[in-house]
Amino acid sequence: MGGYASLAAAEKTPIKGIFLLAPALYLSGYQVQDFTPKAETITIVHGWNDATAPVENSIQFAKKHRATLHILDSDHRLYSVLRKIEELFTHFLNNLPFA
Repeated sequence: MGGYASLAAAEKTPIKGIFLLAPALYLSGYQVQDFTPKAETITIVHGWNDATAPVENSIQFAKKHRATLHILDSDHRLYSVLRKIEELFTHFLNNLPFA
């Protein structure tokens, strides 16, 4: 739910960037099905084997919003790729558009 909540907040407040981990996108039963975040940069990390939030949903969202998408060999929790996520997050922070 963290990605979902972050996207909801980013619809109301302009931000430089948002970094999402296996976001709950386009899931039935959720009140909001589509977001339009006011973020200059969007990066998503998702696992190929995510049985909770399908990776296809992140692909759809990334395509619509021209987001950077990293699909890793992991599940929803992404525990097996924490070091890679650390690298990706560091890169994300170092490349945010500060102006």
